[in-house]
Amino acid sequence: MPDTADTVSALFQPVTIAGLAMRNRIVMAPMTRRKAPDDRVPDDAIARYYARRAKHNVGLILTEGTHIEPEHAPDSENVPGIWNDAQINGWRTVTDKVPDAGGLIGCQLWHTGRIAMRPIGPSAIPALDRNSDPRTTPRAMTEGDILELVEHFAHAATCAQKAGFDTVEIHGAHGYILHSFMDPDANQRTDDFGGSFDNRMRVPLLVSRAVRNAVGDDYPILYRFSQFRLQDHGELPYPDPDHLGRFCTALRDAGVDVLHASVRDMTEPAFVGSDTTLAGWTRKLSGAPTVAVGGAT
Repeated sequence: MPDTADTVSALFQPVTIAGLAMRNRIVMAPMTRRKAPDDRVPDDAIARYYARRAKHNVGLILTEGTHIEPEHAPDSENVPGIWNDAQINGWRTVTDKVPDAGGLIGCQLWHTGRIAMRPIGPSAIPALDRNSDPRTTPRAMTEGDILELVEHFAHAATCAQKAGFDTVEIHGAHGYILHSFMDPDANQRTDDFGGSFDNRMRVPLLVSRAVRNAVGDDYPILYRFSQFRLQDHGELPYPDPDHLGRFCTALRDAGVDVLHASVRDMTEPAFVGSDTTLAGWTRKLSGAPTVAVGGAT
C-alpha cells in the first residue's frame, strides 16, 4: 500500500492530463446550484462563484450540470444552459475570470432524461422520486430522438468551446439520459439500442464520438459515469470488472480522454474480492486518466 502522506502530497503536484496543464490534481466535481437567471444565461454572480474556487487552488473546476437544449434536458428552472449565443457570451464572463485566478475550467454537459420537466427516456418507464414514488412517465424515444440527442450534445460541446472552456465533461451518470440507456431497468428496448450490454452502450458511445468529432482532436473530453442512479444507491450497472472494462475502453476508443468515476464512497472497494476502488479499476482497465469522486458515508 502507498504511504498516505505521499499520496496526499501527490495531489498538490502539477500534472498535465490530456493537454490540460493543471497546477495540481484536485478536481472540483460538478455541483448543481440552481442560481442562474430565468434565461439560463450565466451572470456575474456565477462568474464570481467560480473565480473564488479557482483562487483557492482548485486545479480543474467542472461546472454545475449545464443543460444542452431547452425542451427535454432541463429538470428545473434556474439551471444554466449552453446552446445559444447569449449563453455562450454569459459563460465567457466565467471563463475570463477563472484563468485570472490561476485555474482551469470545464463545462459539464447535462441532459436529465427521465428526470426532466418534460421527461424522455429509452423506454416509457418512470424514474423514482425521493419518496420512491414513480415520477412522470417519460416518452419513449424514437430513433430520431436519439439522433437529435447526439446532435444536441455535439452542438453544446462546440458552444462550450466557443465560450472559452478548457474542456467539456459528458454527464453519463446518476440515472440521467445516458446512464438510463446503460440501465436494463430503464432501458427495455428491443432494437439496436437495448437488450445486450453492447447494445446499451451504443448511445453513450455515439454521443462521445459526436462530441469528439465536433470539438476536434486536441480538445480534452471527460466522461462521468456512476455505480448508482438517483434514489437507488444499490444499483450496479457495471457488476464486475469485465463489464466495467468493456465500457471504459469503449469510451476511450470513442475519443474520451479522462474518465470520472462516481460512487457513494470513493474509498470503498468496487467489487467483492478486491481492495481496488472504482476509480482504481477504471484506471487499471482503460489506461485512461481517472477522476475519483464520492464522499465517505
